[in-house]
Amino acid sequence: QATVESTPGLNNPQKINFFGCVNYAQAWRESQYLAAQIVKQRVTVSFATEMSGHIPFYGDLISVHYDLPSWGQGGQVTSKSGTTITTSQPLDWTGAGPFYMSFMRPDGSLSGPHTVTQGSNDKEAILSSDVTDFTFITTLNNQNPTIYQFGPSTNWNKPCIVIRVKPRGDNETVNITCIPYDGSIHTADQGTPPSKPSTNPTGDPNPPGIA
Repeated sequence: QATVESTPGLNNPQKINFFGCVNYAQAWRESQYLAAQIVKQRVTVSFATEMSGHIPFYGDLISVHYDLPSWGQGGQVTSKSGTTITTSQPLDWTGAGPFYMSFMRPDGSLSGPHTVTQGSNDKEAILSSDVTDFTFITTLNNQNPTIYQFGPSTNWNKPCIVIRVKPRGDNETVNITCIPYDGSIHTADQGTPPSKPSTNPTGDPNPPGIA
Protein backbone atom coordinates (compact mmCIF):
# COMPACT_ATOMS: atom_id res chain seq x y z
CA GLN A 1 0.00 0.00 0.00
CA ALA A 2 1.48 3.33 -1.08
CA THR A 3 0.82 6.61 0.71
CA VAL A 4 1.20 9.74 -1.40
CA GLU A 5 0.93 13.34 -0.29
CA SER A 6 -0.54 15.60 -2.98
CA THR A 7 -0.64 19.37 -2.65
CA PRO A 8 -3.92 20.97 -3.80
CA GLY A 9 -2.74 24.02 -1.85
CA LEU A 10 0.75 24.77 -0.55
CA ASN A 11 -0.58 24.95 3.01
CA ASN A 12 -3.10 22.15 2.59
CA PRO A 13 -1.34 18.87 1.74
CA GLN A 14 -3.52 15.85 1.21
CA LYS A 15 -2.56 12.28 2.12
CA ILE A 16 -3.93 9.54 -0.16
CA ASN A 17 -3.64 5.78 0.22
CA PHE A 18 -3.34 3.70 -2.98
CA PHE A 19 -4.26 0.22 -1.78
CA GLY A 20 -2.17 -2.48 -3.44
CA CYS A 21 0.32 -0.05 -5.01
CA VAL A 22 3.91 -0.88 -4.00
CA ASN A 23 5.75 0.86 -6.86
CA TYR A 24 6.94 4.42 -6.25
CA ALA A 25 6.77 5.49 -9.92
CA GLN A 26 3.23 4.17 -10.28
CA ALA A 27 2.13 5.96 -7.09
CA TRP A 28 3.64 9.18 -8.44
CA ARG A 29 1.75 8.84 -11.72
CA GLU A 30 -1.54 8.19 -9.93
CA SER A 31 -1.03 11.23 -7.71
CA GLN A 32 -0.27 13.47 -10.72
CA TYR A 33 -3.50 12.33 -12.37
CA LEU A 34 -5.55 13.03 -9.25
CA ALA A 35 -3.89 16.42 -8.76
CA ALA A 36 -4.73 17.35 -12.37
CA GLN A 37 -8.36 16.38 -11.74
CA ILE A 38 -8.48 18.62 -8.67
CA VAL A 39 -7.04 21.59 -10.56
CA LYS A 40 -8.76 21.23 -13.95
CA GLN A 41 -12.13 19.64 -13.17
CA ARG A 42 -13.44 21.77 -10.31
CA VAL A 43 -16.79 22.87 -11.77
CA THR A 44 -19.91 20.83 -11.03
CA VAL A 45 -22.83 20.89 -13.47
CA SER A 46 -26.28 19.76 -12.33
CA PHE A 47 -29.55 19.66 -14.21
CA ALA A 48 -32.89 17.84 -14.23
CA THR A 49 -34.33 15.97 -17.16
CA GLU A 50 -37.15 13.55 -17.89
CA MET A 51 -37.00 9.81 -18.56
CA SER A 52 -34.03 10.21 -20.89
CA GLY A 53 -31.98 10.88 -17.77
CA HIS A 54 -32.00 7.10 -17.16
CA ILE A 55 -29.83 6.58 -20.28
CA PRO A 56 -26.41 7.75 -19.01
CA PHE A 57 -24.48 5.91 -16.30
CA TYR A 58 -21.73 6.91 -13.89
CA GLY A 59 -18.55 7.73 -15.83
CA ASP A 60 -20.28 8.27 -19.18
CA LEU A 61 -19.16 11.16 -21.36
CA ILE A 62 -22.10 13.34 -22.36
CA SER A 63 -22.48 16.49 -24.45
CA VAL A 64 -23.98 19.52 -22.67
CA HIS A 65 -25.02 22.89 -24.06
CA TYR A 66 -25.96 25.92 -22.00
CA ASP A 67 -26.09 29.45 -23.36
CA LEU A 68 -25.45 31.26 -20.05
CA PRO A 69 -21.75 30.23 -19.79
CA SER A 70 -21.56 30.17 -23.63
CA TRP A 71 -21.41 26.40 -24.00
CA GLY A 72 -22.93 26.44 -27.47
CA GLN A 73 -26.58 26.86 -28.36
CA GLY A 74 -29.43 24.39 -28.44
CA GLY A 75 -33.05 23.84 -29.36
CA GLN A 76 -35.30 21.64 -31.46
CA VAL A 77 -35.19 20.88 -35.17
CA THR A 78 -38.52 22.08 -36.57
CA SER A 79 -37.96 20.82 -40.12
CA LYS A 80 -35.40 19.15 -42.37
CA SER A 81 -35.39 19.30 -46.15
CA GLY A 82 -32.39 17.61 -47.74
CA THR A 83 -29.39 19.27 -46.13
CA THR A 84 -31.35 22.29 -44.86
CA ILE A 85 -32.05 22.35 -41.13
CA THR A 86 -34.62 24.74 -39.62
CA THR A 87 -34.32 25.39 -35.89
CA SER A 88 -36.66 26.56 -33.16
CA GLN A 89 -34.20 29.23 -31.96
CA PRO A 90 -32.16 31.84 -33.90
CA LEU A 91 -28.58 30.73 -34.55
CA ASP A 92 -25.69 33.02 -33.66
CA TRP A 93 -23.23 33.04 -36.56
CA THR A 94 -20.89 35.66 -35.11
CA GLY A 95 -17.28 34.75 -34.49
CA ALA A 96 -14.78 32.65 -36.38
CA GLY A 97 -15.90 29.47 -38.10
CA PRO A 98 -16.19 26.73 -39.00
CA PHE A 99 -19.53 26.11 -37.31
CA TYR A 100 -20.77 22.73 -36.16
CA MET A 101 -24.14 21.18 -35.38
CA SER A 102 -24.81 17.92 -33.58
CA PHE A 103 -28.08 16.05 -33.01
CA MET A 104 -29.47 13.70 -30.38
CA ARG A 105 -30.59 10.41 -31.88
CA PRO A 106 -33.79 8.77 -30.55
CA ASP A 107 -31.70 6.40 -28.41
CA GLY A 108 -29.95 9.34 -26.70
CA SER A 109 -26.60 9.02 -28.51
CA LEU A 110 -24.89 11.89 -30.34
CA SER A 111 -24.75 12.34 -34.09
CA GLY A 112 -21.99 14.67 -35.14
CA PRO A 113 -20.56 17.17 -35.02
CA HIS A 114 -21.49 18.08 -38.60
CA THR A 115 -20.15 21.13 -40.42
CA VAL A 116 -22.82 23.70 -41.30
CA THR A 117 -23.02 27.08 -43.04
CA GLN A 118 -25.56 29.86 -42.68
CA GLY A 119 -28.83 29.55 -44.57
CA SER A 120 -31.22 32.18 -45.86
CA ASN A 121 -32.25 33.32 -42.35
CA ASP A 122 -31.05 33.09 -38.74
CA LYS A 123 -33.00 29.89 -38.09
CA GLU A 124 -31.60 27.99 -41.04
CA ALA A 125 -28.38 25.97 -41.33
CA ILE A 126 -27.04 24.10 -44.36
CA LEU A 127 -25.26 20.80 -43.73
CA SER A 128 -22.06 20.20 -45.67
CA SER A 129 -23.32 16.64 -46.23
CA ASP A 130 -26.61 14.96 -45.41
CA VAL A 131 -27.07 13.20 -42.07
CA THR A 132 -28.31 9.66 -42.68
CA ASP A 133 -27.37 7.79 -39.50
CA PHE A 134 -30.84 8.33 -37.97
CA THR A 135 -34.30 9.64 -38.86
CA PHE A 136 -35.12 13.19 -37.76
CA ILE A 137 -38.28 13.77 -35.71
CA THR A 138 -39.79 17.20 -36.35
CA THR A 139 -43.44 16.78 -35.38
CA LEU A 140 -45.03 16.80 -31.93
CA ASN A 141 -46.24 13.27 -31.27
CA ASN A 142 -45.43 10.57 -28.75
CA GLN A 143 -41.71 11.06 -29.51
CA ASN A 144 -39.55 14.06 -28.64
CA PRO A 145 -38.45 16.25 -31.57
CA THR A 146 -34.78 16.02 -32.50
CA ILE A 147 -32.58 18.26 -30.33
CA TYR A 148 -29.59 20.06 -31.82
CA GLN A 149 -26.42 21.68 -30.51
CA PHE A 150 -24.75 24.49 -32.44
CA GLY A 151 -21.72 26.75 -32.26
CA PRO A 152 -18.24 27.56 -33.58
CA SER A 153 -15.58 24.89 -33.70
CA THR A 154 -14.15 25.90 -30.31
CA ASN A 155 -17.45 26.26 -28.47
CA TRP A 156 -20.33 24.18 -29.81
CA ASN A 157 -20.75 22.10 -26.63
CA LYS A 158 -19.18 21.18 -23.30
CA PRO A 159 -18.15 17.52 -22.86
CA CYS A 160 -18.96 16.39 -19.31
CA ILE A 161 -18.45 13.23 -17.26
CA VAL A 162 -21.45 11.93 -15.32
CA ILE A 163 -20.71 11.49 -11.61
CA ARG A 164 -24.25 11.06 -10.25
CA VAL A 165 -27.66 10.01 -11.57
CA LYS A 166 -30.49 10.38 -9.04
CA PRO A 167 -34.14 9.75 -9.92
CA ARG A 168 -36.69 11.88 -8.09
CA GLY A 169 -39.58 10.46 -6.10
CA ASP A 170 -41.91 10.27 -9.09
CA ASN A 171 -39.22 8.35 -11.03
CA GLU A 172 -40.13 10.39 -14.12
CA THR A 173 -37.62 13.15 -13.42
CA VAL A 174 -33.89 12.53 -13.06
CA ASN A 175 -31.22 14.79 -11.58
CA ILE A 176 -27.85 14.45 -13.31
CA THR A 177 -24.60 15.79 -11.85
CA CYS A 178 -21.45 15.92 -13.97
CA ILE A 179 -18.09 17.67 -14.26
CA PRO A 180 -16.65 19.29 -17.42
CA TYR A 181 -14.14 16.99 -19.09
CA ASP A 182 -10.53 18.10 -19.68
CA GLY A 183 -8.52 15.66 -21.78
CA SER A 184 -5.18 17.04 -20.54
CA ILE A 185 -5.58 15.19 -17.24
CA HIS A 186 -4.60 12.00 -19.06
CA THR A 187 -1.16 13.41 -19.93
CA ALA A 188 -0.44 14.88 -16.48
CA ASP A 189 1.49 11.74 -15.49
CA GLN A 190 3.77 11.76 -18.54
CA GLY A 191 6.85 13.06 -16.82
CA THR A 192 9.85 11.84 -14.89
CA PRO A 193 9.17 11.07 -11.24
CA PRO A 194 11.38 12.98 -8.80
CA SER A 195 13.84 11.09 -6.67
CA LYS A 196 12.15 8.83 -4.20
CA PRO A 197 12.22 10.42 -0.73
CA SER A 198 14.00 8.37 1.90
CA THR A 199 11.94 7.11 4.81
CA ASN A 200 14.97 5.74 6.70
CA PRO A 201 16.67 7.50 9.62
CA THR A 202 19.57 9.72 8.55
CA GLY A 203 21.88 8.32 11.23
CA ASP A 204 22.15 6.04 14.21
CA PRO A 205 20.08 7.36 17.10
CA ASN A 206 22.07 8.31 20.21
CA PRO A 207 21.29 5.96 23.09
CA PRO A 208 20.19 7.59 26.30
CA GLY A 209 22.76 7.95 29.04
CA ILE A 210 22.31 5.30 31.68
CA ALA A 211 24.00 5.62 35.04
